[in-house]
Amino acid sequence: MTYYLPAAAVHAVLTLIARSGADSSVLFDYVTRAFVDGDYSGYGTRRLALAWRRLGDVNRFGVDAVSTFVEPLGLRIRTDIDADELERRYLGSLPGRPTRAWGCMRIAHAVRAGANTWSSPV
Repeated sequence: MTYYLPAAAVHAVLTLIARSGADSSVLFDYVTRAFVDGDYSGYGTRRLALAWRRLGDVNRFGVDAVSTFVEPLGLRIRTDIDADELERRYLGSLPGRPTRAWGCMRIAHAVRAGANTWSSPV
């Protein structure tokens, strides 16, 4: 839940993971920088932004090019899943009314640069 943290905190945590054991990895969700900057064109994003604003502007961090953000820290992206893919993979088969993912949400799996490759958990 990187979007609740200031950018410096996200940077520090990811740097720590990159400096950990050889096969270290991290799975994290994030929102797009465009959303943080006021682009509410994705599904449910205007409603999400209003809800977060009522909570005290809890949305503090977003990124659009996650690979560009993590690579200087010593990580590389294995997967970066957007809202459409989240729906296809995980929400489409749920029973009942169709469930949608917020249009600004992403889930990334980053591994330590140079780490052994293994299958992604997402």
